[in-house]
Parts: sequence; C-alpha cells; structure tokens
Amino acid sequence: MTWDRLREDLGLARHVHLQGWGEPLLHPRLPEMVDAVKAAGSEVGITTNGDLLEPAIDWIVEKRVDQVVLSVAGDDATHAELRSGARLEELWSVLQRMIDRRGKRKKPKIKVSYLLTRRNFEQVPEIVRAAADVGADELFVIHLDCTPSRELRDEAAFDASGLIPEAAAAIDRATRLARARKLAFRAPSISRQEILVCALDPPSVVFVGWNGRVGPCVYLGLPVDGPIPRWDDNGPTQVEPMIYGDLAEEGLAEILRGERFRSFAGAFDARLAIERRFVDGMVGRSARETLSYLDDADRMREQELADHPFPAPCAGCHKVVGW
Repeated sequence: MTWDRLREDLGLARHVHLQGWGEPLLHPRLPEMVDAVKAAGSEVGITTNGDLLEPAIDWIVEKRVDQVVLSVAGDDATHAELRSGARLEELWSVLQRMIDRRGKRKKPKIKVSYLLTRRNFEQVPEIVRAAADVGADELFVIHLDCTPSRELRDEAAFDASGLIPEAAAAIDRATRLARARKLAFRAPSISRQEILVCALDPPSVVFVGWNGRVGPCVYLGLPVDGPIPRWDDNGPTQVEPMIYGDLAEEGLAEILRGERFRSFAGAFDARLAIERRFVDGMVGRSARETLSYLDDADRMREQELADHPFPAPCAGCHKVVGW
C-alpha cells in the first residue's frame, strides 16, 4: 500500500495534508494515518465535504488533528446542487459540534474553503456570516482553477481580464463583513499577475497520489490515463503528467534527491533568485541612486524572468497567473 511505503519518510514534512480527489473520511485507515503523521513530529490536516464528519469528531479531537477544512460551494441550494444533495445547514451544525467539542485549546483549527464559481459568487457574504456564527477560525475563497473541460472553464468566475466585476464586488462585501465579524478571511486574486512561484509552491510541496506516484501538485497528477486535459483562455490543451518518481520503486527521500524533482523545482528557485538579486541591488543606495537603478534593473528583471519561465507542464495552468 502507498501509505506503508510513505510512512517512513513522513518526518520530512512540516505538514501532511490528507486530501485528494476523494473524501478522506471514507478511508478506514485514516485515524491510523493521523497517528503516524503525529508520531513523525509533523502537523496533519484533513479537507472534507463534511458528510461523514459527525461520527469522526471524537477521534479527530482526541488525536489532536491540527487542521480540519470544510469544503463549501455555495448556500444551501447551490451547495446541494454542486455537491450531490449535501445539506449545508446540517454541515454547519456538525461543525458547531466539533468547535464545541475541541473547547478552549482550539485544536483542530477549523477552516472553511469556499469554491468560487459564476453561480455562487453572490453567496460569499452569506457564507462568511454563517462561518462566523459557528465560530470557525478562518474562511478562504479559492478560484475554480482546475479546468479539464470546457464546462468547468465556463463555470470559473474569472476571464482573461480578471475576476468578473460582479464577483469582485461580492468579494469586497465579504471582506468588509469578515472584518466586522472578526473572522480571518483570505480572498482570491482579483486580477492576473506576474508571480514568481505559484501558490502550490513546488520547491516546498509535493503531491503523493493513491498509486504511489510523487509529483509537484494535484493538477499535474490527475487520475486520468494518458495526457491531462486542460482548458485555458486559448481553448483546450493537453499536458503530460509530471511524475518525480514512484514509491513502488524508491523512497520519498530518494525521489526528492532525484534529477526530476531538482530540475522542476529548480525552475522556480531560479525565478526567486532573480527577484532576490533585484531587491538586493537596492541595498545601500541613496534615494537618487535607487530611482536610477530601478529603471534599468526592472527591465533586466523582466527579461530574466522571461528567460526563466515556468516549467513546460505548467503552461496553461491558471495558477501561473496568480489564480
């Protein structure tokens, strides 16, 4: 089993998040996995749709799981439509019971993840209010940025120019409401932007699939045979999965010392080094010298970044423009 091959290297991670394309609470060995991560000295988190959360509350709290993320996709009607009939009102009640059960020590930390789409952006303030009412620690909004089909691409709340204006206005209302309710709130990007490393941070994070394959992220390890379909602003493309190695053949530590990981992660490290050189160049200069330096250095920085693009498998991924 993949887990048995992985567990000897769990101590390499600061945080292990037990999440994939399925529901982790369906796995019969999940409590055992949590024990193994904690024994290795790492933090552990779980992302769940909440349907099976109630019978798991006691062991989650007793085993001191560090983080539980509830995935939400709209108000009660929209969530039920997008999540096969799940009743959001019941999930809030279960989340409230977990928060009451954990008591003052506030472990696990309770987060709510909101998947932003064209059909639910108006409901973000409502979810902020509900999350604050039950006592959640944080709510963060994410884009629908994994788009392997035209249908999913059309559902995303952004286009080539940025977040659609109505969605941006809803996010602004939600931000102000969260501030008033003292709920930690993270909004998604409003516009496309030049970024050095995508939010999935390949130099620091790896994804391990159920089949033991290790890669940079879940988007380059979709559970499909052959090339991965991807729809971006220019239409459909296909990319080859990016696999660093297979746990059936070598351990995680060995995989992370391998050429595939070092080459892929190195592309991001090179971009970070360009930025560091740019910033370091301003140290010790007078205000006049800094202004003169910025004109030339910024042009050089942009050229260097263009000469060191994201790795080829990242082409067309919405993460590379900050979504």
